[in-house]
Amino acid sequence: MRNGKFVNSGLYLDAPPAEPKYNEKNEKIEPHQGHRVYIVGFGDARGEWIVNDSNKEEELTRYPYGAYELGNRWSTILEKK
Repeated sequence: MRNGKFVNSGLYLDAPPAEPKYNEKNEKIEPHQGHRVYIVGFGDARGEWIVNDSNKEEELTRYPYGAYELGNRWSTILEKK
């Protein structure tokens, strides 16, 4: 990102800080509702990702590091050729 590249990353809509869900046997259901966003920046001082999220009306959204498992997996660096 420091070099002007974007990161397309996956997150779980049903991962913390979302409330956990349970099945009929009261067993916790692991997060599984995926979504993709663009991480366009970060703020180490505030501990958050700056994200362009198509699920939000705001142009940019901020998510705390670790929220929704964002940035932990399924990330692709995009650059103009």
